[in-house]
Amino acid sequence: MNLIITVKHFVRYDIYGNPLKDTVRYDYDEDIIAQYDLKTLKIGTWKKDCIPDDVVDTIASYFKGTNYHIADIVKQLD
Repeated sequence: MNLIITVKHFVRYDIYGNPLKDTVRYDYDEDIIAQYDLKTLKIGTWKKDCIPDDVVDTIASYFKGTNYHIADIVKQLD
């Protein structure tokens, strides 16, 4: 099955476009398609074995520490 993960991308810039630590600005939304076969979750070339109860936690761990924040996860209809 395919899962559509909608993420929001945030960047840190000042008003002149210089990177900053304190100012966070929304940049864009992106839809990422993940594949899950009830055993392995695949996002791009990244793969991780997980059980169905842990899929959301596994997706969250994939995006942890990045500028992407999960907005929504939807199962794509066949």
